[in-house]
Amino acid sequence: MVTTRLAPHDLPTRLRRILSDLARSYREAAAPELWHVVHDGRVHGVLSRDGCHWTLAWTDVADPRLVAFGGPLVGEADDIGAALVRHLAATAPAGTAGAETLRLSPVLVV
Repeated sequence: MVTTRLAPHDLPTRLRRILSDLARSYREAAAPELWHVVHDGRVHGVLSRDGCHWTLAWTDVADPRLVAFGGPLVGEADDIGAALVRHLAATAPAGTAGAETLRLSPVLVV
């Protein structure tokens, strides 16, 4: 049987690293995922996921066509982004910014 011995000065460093890894794992699991809904260079709203529940929240100056989006909010963020693009393309009057300018931009939560 092989026994590994830790030098006394290694223990605090290893313990700190373990606790840091545990804290990071907890934050990643507990934190909701967020994306800005960006269209024509402006943020129009926020897409968030908490567990398996999706929410869209719109700013006061959001494009009314986006606000009128009725869903569904299922799948991954890319699926919802694609549904938003289809909705925007279907409701875009001539001469307005095209649906190709819509993107979801991830928000880093620290």
